[in-house]
Amino acid sequence: SWIWDGFIAPGSITLFSSPAKTGKTTLLSHLLARRRCGGILLDRAVTAGVTAVVTEESAGDWQARHQRLDLGGNVCLFCRPFANLPTSEEYAQLLGQLRNLKEERSLDLVIFDPLADFLPARENDPTGLLQALHPLRRLAETGISFLLAHHTRKAHSSPGLAARGSSVLTAFADIIVELRRLNADDPADRRRVLTGFSRYAQTPPALRLELNAEATEY
Repeated sequence: SWIWDGFIAPGSITLFSSPAKTGKTTLLSHLLARRRCGGILLDRAVTAGVTAVVTEESAGDWQARHQRLDLGGNVCLFCRPFANLPTSEEYAQLLGQLRNLKEERSLDLVIFDPLADFLPARENDPTGLLQALHPLRRLAETGISFLLAHHTRKAHSSPGLAARGSSVLTAFADIIVELRRLNADDPADRRRVLTGFSRYAQTPPALRLELNAEATEY
């Protein structure tokens, strides 16, 4: 069964890209709330389960989200685990912790938000990126799905190629999801468009969504 129908397949890698401050983490927070006991997000089924979130944000930021959305006890937060870009050894230790959570708590989803902060490689280094990404594929083979939040390029890019950095990232992912404002010139516009590219037929090519004023529901 899918973790999020059309967007996160079991044992797969999803690359989720958008411009900064467009609402990636907000959408992911709603996904985590649905995972507390299963539910529906954007008219798509979400299964309950344990998620690890490796995040650039503070524990206080996540506490505020928890209070607003009730994320439950199935979220394992790794808030700012590294002071700088991790060394290969620090990265391996983090992946070891995730592997332990798989064994101890049946972890089935890991979110990196944003990906570039937690890899021991620069996003424009194809060789370094592949070396850092391959261990994720090996963990995925054990049944852990990955959602890699990332930023888009500043320059206009063709759909499916908006992710910043080397094309290794888009080639590596099983599913590519891009989020953008419906009206890019209006920062107050709460409407967004999700565009999907995938090896799976279940992934929708496009969805339009709008967050309510209270930021509690789409």
